[in-house]
Amino acid sequence: MHMAEFKIKEAAHSVVYDQNGRFWNSRWNLHEEVLAQYNLPKTVTITDSTIREGGEAPHVVYSMEDKIRITRMLDEMNVHEIDCGFASVNQEDMDFLKALDKEDVKIKKSAIARVDLPNYQKGIDRIIEAHADIVLCGFYPTPTPGYDWPDYCWQVKDAIIHCKKSGIFTAFWVPCTFWDEKYALDIYRAAIDGGADRIKSTGGNFLTVAAYKRMVRLLKEIAGDVEVGVHVHNNYGTATACALAGIEVGASNVETSVNGLADGAGLAAFEEVVMALTVMYSLDLGIKIVKSI
Repeated sequence: MHMAEFKIKEAAHSVVYDQNGRFWNSRWNLHEEVLAQYNLPKTVTITDSTIREGGEAPHVVYSMEDKIRITRMLDEMNVHEIDCGFASVNQEDMDFLKALDKEDVKIKKSAIARVDLPNYQKGIDRIIEAHADIVLCGFYPTPTPGYDWPDYCWQVKDAIIHCKKSGIFTAFWVPCTFWDEKYALDIYRAAIDGGADRIKSTGGNFLTVAAYKRMVRLLKEIAGDVEVGVHVHNNYGTATACALAGIEVGASNVETSVNGLADGAGLAAFEEVVMALTVMYSLDLGIKIVKSI
């Protein structure tokens, strides 16, 4: 009796494409047991830090022309937000923020205000006056003589309240991967009490994927309707994995850098995160991933 030849290639290479038929995706990703583990947000925004974080990488020096050209390219791709740097304390970053205000771009301009320093209100006001779309209040462990822990929490809350008086979208981060869990969550709660629109993780990433997921879940629990975002460095090569893990449990904003360019070990790479979310997670980011030549 003649037996049909076993088609080994078809058996071994049983894959699926994305809905537009462009990229490989595996059926392993689509198993109901896998999908049941996700708490994916409806939408995900990308904050690109190629200029700010990339400019902190060794031997990288951008001219203003470089920064504008990079921003225009990101804007053409429909990237949602751009990190303009520590504009509250750094004049070069402030100059870039002001320069973008003269550009015909849709990308939202985010700038960092150091709210652990004296006169933090003035730094916030400078950013708002420069027509930023987002103020990211950053709190770092800078000692203030005579302060007890509730005083630091009050300072964060006050900074957020000061931002919200102008009606500007206000985000907050603390280098939480370095911090004791109790104090990190306390300071995030203070930001939420002040009216923050988004809270974000940041800091060098020394967390496993499981630990990162737990951290984001804790942030989601205290956040309520407030957005949760992730900013993951590539210590031990886990940036993209942890960024995607954060999205899996409900984070809706992720900070990236093209080619992972950043200080230290780098940041979650823009191209990796965007393609993984688009193809493997079937999320429509609204970002143009194909360019006609």
